[in-house]
Amino acid sequence: MEPFLLVDATQGVQAQTVSNFYTAFENDLTILGALNKIDMPNARTKPCKLEMSSMFDLDETHITEISAKTGENVEKLIPQVIEQVPPPQGNPDSDFVAILHDCQYLTSPGSVILSVFVKEGTVNTKDSVCLLRSGKTFPIREMGVFLPGLHPTDSLSAGQMGYFLLKVKDVEDVIIGDTICMPDSTVEPLQTIPKPKPSIFSGVFPDEGTDFRSMRESLEKLVRSDTSVSMEVDSNQTLGQGWNLGFLGTLHREVFAQRLYQEFGTSIIMTQPSITYRAFLHNNEINEFNCARDMPDSYNVMKWEEPVVETTLIVTNTHLSSVISTVCHVGVFKRKTLSRRGKVSVKIRNSFDRDGD
Repeated sequence: MEPFLLVDATQGVQAQTVSNFYTAFENDLTILGALNKIDMPNARTKPCKLEMSSMFDLDETHITEISAKTGENVEKLIPQVIEQVPPPQGNPDSDFVAILHDCQYLTSPGSVILSVFVKEGTVNTKDSVCLLRSGKTFPIREMGVFLPGLHPTDSLSAGQMGYFLLKVKDVEDVIIGDTICMPDSTVEPLQTIPKPKPSIFSGVFPDEGTDFRSMRESLEKLVRSDTSVSMEVDSNQTLGQGWNLGFLGTLHREVFAQRLYQEFGTSIIMTQPSITYRAFLHNNEINEFNCARDMPDSYNVMKWEEPVVETTLIVTNTHLSSVISTVCHVGVFKRKTLSRRGKVSVKIRNSFDRDGD
């Protein structure tokens, strides 16, 4: 994760920034502040710095004002990382173990670039490595670091982020979060982040002129590089054979479709997104489904349930009453918490439970 909380000086703190802050805070990471787009005429530099200081408990004097467009003060960021962010821990003389962070498939058949973080030990270009989950061994064709492009090196050691170029025939052998070690190594698998659970689902089918087999291969490769996407075989009377994909949200769904076209040239048809519903049947069974054709008959259902959303809104005291009156129409108001500098955190719960007909 990046050590900087980057805020747009024209927009202020956004929801994604708050989410990233709490993720970093919960993992006890060093957090630095940076305010971008200070060159814009509508930049609110001082109010935004005050907002960052209030919400994230950052010292205003330590929030760097930058412009990525003009390059102003950008050179100050790297020294801050060096001085304030603790270096990675690890012993280069220990048994080699790394974690697979990302992957990219090249146009050459079977060639894949693995983005890896070396946790312990050292690996050289003449070595072969084992992907622990598949148990298969692959010789390293090239290794290096990102500067930011691919820069070949002779070795990688503990604490370094780099890449391996491997020849992998079966895409199922590459699993993001997998542990990489030496052949015949006895190292334990590294603890990885739990796989995110999809919240929306869409049917994906070949567009006119798209080859079904090549589309399947492209989907499998992209899903392997994005473990938050679920994939199941699906079919539609009108669109034919396809897949049902699960995504984290609508933006994730759009980005996935764009990557599929940009990286593999695959044009697809996507159905409207749906969510997972839960039906409690009279025979005490629970049926979960995200597709209309799997919906049970209503006369067999005692109760329907939809996902529950718990939302936190951070507003000023000035707008508190109008916000509470609005959210009470769509959910259940739970509590409010007063924070620093007149900010109020409002928590609501949207419940969609309803009885069957």
